[in-house]
Amino acid sequence: MRLCECGGRNAGRRQKRQRRGGCRPEKSQEALGELPNKIKQALGIIPAISLLEEDGRFYIEIKVKKYATPISCNGKYYIRSGSITQELTGRELDEFLLRAYEKTWDSLPVPNFQITDLENDALRLFREKAVASLRLSEAEAEVSDKALLTNMKLFDGSELTRAAVLLFHRDPEILTIGGG
Repeated sequence: MRLCECGGRNAGRRQKRQRRGGCRPEKSQEALGELPNKIKQALGIIPAISLLEEDGRFYIEIKVKKYATPISCNGKYYIRSGSITQELTGRELDEFLLRAYEKTWDSLPVPNFQITDLENDALRLFREKAVASLRLSEAEAEVSDKALLTNMKLFDGSELTRAAVLLFHRDPEILTIGGG
């Protein structure tokens, strides 16, 4: 198989468009029926698959549209490094996924945390120091806790972010492995 410029592969052809043995039409028809399901099961995507003929030889072309998000293969993510394909694991996988979704560690939501879990004294002190340093006006500081945290972009949807917990929770180490 060779990689197409369009984001696909050709089975039955070598690189530089040289013919390989090709495939028999009856086997090709069988593959056309099986390949979409196999690819969907492994990758969760549905490609466009065509049986093409050149000089009396058949080959299969598989085209895949470009996706904005990473695609896993059987639940694992891989990256090409030089001439080697390597599985991403651990920290490399975390960083890859965060980059792909344009997120940072501290912007991720923390499930099951509410504003009431945050320290009122920490929020009060923040307001006082922000007004004293002219970062906030008195009117901006007198809003509700929810409005303040929203203005600071410390919500992801309806959930507090890790940054909110780090800034205003009485035990921010709860977010670390083995913490809390």
